[in-house]
Amino acid sequence: MLKRTLNAFILIFTFSFLSACADMPKPQGKPLADISYTHLTPLSFAGAVHTKQSFRPGLDDVGQSLIIPLTTMLNRYAQNRFVLADHVQSNAIFDIERAAVTKTIKKGSVAGMFSGGNVYKADIVLSLTPTQMNEGSKAYTIALTRSVNIPHYISLAKKEKRQMVFLESVMAEIDAQVMEIARRHGVQ
Repeated sequence: MLKRTLNAFILIFTFSFLSACADMPKPQGKPLADISYTHLTPLSFAGAVHTKQSFRPGLDDVGQSLIIPLTTMLNRYAQNRFVLADHVQSNAIFDIERAAVTKTIKKGSVAGMFSGGNVYKADIVLSLTPTQMNEGSKAYTIALTRSVNIPHYISLAKKEKRQMVFLESVMAEIDAQVMEIARRHGVQ
């Protein structure tokens, strides 16, 4: 009888413990603003700006796991930043040659112990050709390599916020380089 009571007690305790774990809400980050780049003044480099993506993610690429994938941000940027120019008969090409995001974990180092160890690194190479390729025009290269440390022990909301700040800073640097190319070509 005692053994039966003890088994029933263990069963009830186990069931209640497991059901309590299942009822715990999962952490969710706060919704962040969707980035569209519609606030930027459109640039008209050519009759049409064609966006293409030569880049194919590798096995170690974690860019799709970011709050907004980097290639999505680059495509949105190109769609909203470049507009048709009625008076120009040429086409421009905005090529995403590389947009890799890798994640490394620092192990065994003092810096890794204090920082949480997760380092996201964005390696980006873009080319912008403002006039027709068959006229022998120069393709401008925009290249960036940036990294951010996002510790594993912070909340999901803080991780998402750090990713967003990181992506916004990368895109701001890209836009500054695009504006320099536009200035060289007298585009406004």
